[in-house]
Amino acid sequence: MRPISNDDILGVLSVVGAIPSSLWSLPMRERHRFLAVDVSEDPVGYYSWPGPDSERAVELLLGNPRHDPPFLVQYAADPKTLFAHVRITPELRLVFLYQDNCWLFHNTALMPFPANSYQDFSAAVAVISPDDFLQEQEYTVTVPDDSEDDYWNSYDQPHTAKQEQPPAVTDEDAYWAQYNNVQGTSSGCCHP
Repeated sequence: MRPISNDDILGVLSVVGAIPSSLWSLPMRERHRFLAVDVSEDPVGYYSWPGPDSERAVELLLGNPRHDPPFLVQYAADPKTLFAHVRITPELRLVFLYQDNCWLFHNTALMPFPANSYQDFSAAVAVISPDDFLQEQEYTVTVPDDSEDDYWNSYDQPHTAKQEQPPAVTDEDAYWAQYNNVQGTSSGCCHP
């Protein structure tokens, strides 16, 4: 993971009128696709998630705001996602999502930065859980030291043959035996 760079930000700002799909976050691409959002018909829905200030934020973005690096950036994270909130003007910020080892455009919003954001990139990264599933449980198996020796040393010992006793005859065995004596088994297989 790496902090967002000026190149990431300027790459989106330079093509605001026609941001290629490769620069959009996956959730925003899916929103465009499944809701059939078109920039010419619904620019607010195209550049931002629904919210009370979406119209104003998109109006500021499409008004070609003056933006000069360095940009002020704060990061917000939860156990699954990492966002970069980039101040473009005193009123406007762009939100980027870290996905597939790069920063992708995710939303247009008004300032201020979210209350739960960090100026320090490493502080935000610390919030993200490295595991995307349940914690793996640790199991400890203890084996007595002499068990392996007992196994291997048993080859040098003389073997005593165990006498096997025939199984006890049960009523069920007697029942099936009467059919075996007359015509073989009734189902074509041997019964116990």
